[in-house]
Amino acid sequence: MSTPSPVVARYLAQLAQGLADCGLPPDDRQEITREIESHLADAAAAGTPLAEGISRLGSPQQLARAYAVELLLRPAAQPRRAWRRAAAELTSLLTTALSYAIAGALLVLGAAMALGGLLGIAGGLVGPWLPLDTTLRPGMPQVVIVLGSIVAAGLGILLLRLVRTIWRIARARPRSVNPPSLEKQP
Repeated sequence: MSTPSPVVARYLAQLAQGLADCGLPPDDRQEITREIESHLADAAAAGTPLAEGISRLGSPQQLARAYAVELLLRPAAQPRRAWRRAAAELTSLLTTALSYAIAGALLVLGAAMALGGLLGIAGGLVGPWLPLDTTLRPGMPQVVIVLGSIVAAGLGILLLRLVRTIWRIARARPRSVNPPSLEKQP
């Protein structure tokens, strides 16, 4: 970055002092002053007069207090939080995969039961005219098998819809709350 103008240098020095007065550590103070310096340079490159760019930011003391409050409300991420987030995402993926597997199994079971029940009903209807082995027929009435297949398939479909709805809600949830801009709107 080029050397800032005396006005910008004075503003950044006052900002750094305000940040120090608020008790921010040196690393945070340097990062914030670099960010503000870059912001002012970008504004100047876009044709915004220096006085207007500084007035949008407000006084250095107000800006320092705003940054101090923001850092107090939103502390730096701790490494354990990253592990917790990764564990939660892995658990979510495994739960979803298991839910899809159960739903798929219910759908396949429902389809197999429906096919078996319909074949049993058809076999019962044409059985007297065809030489069928009656020992292979199950003891459960075929209509009950068909109704059970409808229930199993319905449960599978409901589980699929539930998982899809939960994923849709999870994707729509905001990941973070963005603090309002420190700049005043024109």
